[in-house]
Amino acid sequence: MRSVNRPDDPVYARFRFDAAREYVPGPHQIVTSGQTGDSRSDVAGQVAGALDSVAEVLALAGYTLADVTRLGIYTTDVEAFLAQWAIVRARFEPGAVPPNTLVQVVRFAHPAIRVEIEASAARSELPSENRFSRETNISARDSVTMSEVEVAAFLAGARTLNVATLSPDGTIHLVAMWFVMHGTSPVFWTYGKSQKARNLSRDPRLSALVEAGESYDTLRGVQLIGTAEVIADPAQVLSIGAELAAKYAGLGYGGDLSRAAAKRVAVILHPARTVSWDHRKLAASG
Repeated sequence: MRSVNRPDDPVYARFRFDAAREYVPGPHQIVTSGQTGDSRSDVAGQVAGALDSVAEVLALAGYTLADVTRLGIYTTDVEAFLAQWAIVRARFEPGAVPPNTLVQVVRFAHPAIRVEIEASAARSELPSENRFSRETNISARDSVTMSEVEVAAFLAGARTLNVATLSPDGTIHLVAMWFVMHGTSPVFWTYGKSQKARNLSRDPRLSALVEAGESYDTLRGVQLIGTAEVIADPAQVLSIGAELAAKYAGLGYGGDLSRAAAKRVAVILHPARTVSWDHRKLAASG
């Protein structure tokens, strides 16, 4: 593959996507339909979710985002989408984003969808495993997936949420947090000057994991991928602190939640994608 760009192109300098690419002809090509994220998410969550969906569909046929030759991007708000361009760039680093066209539309078939992304990809060779083995793997994965009710029950009974944010240098900042659930969203609080809070103020992408089990056949887990809403309002932060204190027997603050809340912000994770597994189902399906 060879990138083709105009010298000193200001668009490339700002957005870092190639004007064109030359590919050696290969026998394997794929074109996806428009892919979307969770319609309940904000623009950032829908951008990330649409790219996740593109990657997932490509993976079914043995491709990755590194094989993408062109993107078609559709949104109901170009300015709001461009404000989240860092999410797109991050998916294709260290290289440039493939050639693409960004189009604003009036609406999608689902009125809550704000972003849809389609992709073309090509590669000279595919992995040796064939399509049928992939379908078998997908079926096995589906057999251990939790239902929405099972996910809700598992998260409601969990004590520790592993939270991952992105540091300025691109490394993952991973910590364990106490949390409560608001619907499908985990909620926790943290110091306003903590590393995770600073990371989220710069990049709202947030992933979390809850897991359990001591042996392979008892492993359970839920991974939540989405964006964070940071709450600084003192009354809301105090209210969330009270929920945490009720769940975790006071949090160790001697009952002075107001003083603790004054230094903290609350974080709500809005999931765009949920991945779950319960290996106890393997025995039932086997």
